[in-house]
Amino acid sequence: MGVEVAVKKVECDDLSAEDYQNFLYEISMMSNLRHPNVLTFLGGSLEPPNLCFVTEYAQRGSLHQVLKTTQLTWLQRLNMALDAAKGLVCHISFLL
Repeated sequence: MGVEVAVKKVECDDLSAEDYQNFLYEISMMSNLRHPNVLTFLGGSLEPPNLCFVTEYAQRGSLHQVLKTTQLTWLQRLNMALDAAKGLVCHISFLL
């Protein structure tokens, strides 16, 4: 469809039943979250050995990568922290 995506693939070599349940929970949680500060879940595969999920592509990479490689002012860092907190509040609200 011409859209760039990110794929998170789970290694299945030593996957325990608990790890598989955690993966299913993550898929369930991601599929129900809708917030501008949370990556959009697009789909996934629940069949080992092809466990994965697909999200929108973050062009600048992970937050960790951006913080390590980009010169940011404290105000920019504060705004990024506030945006991340807003996404977490959405996540916590979903869990309650």
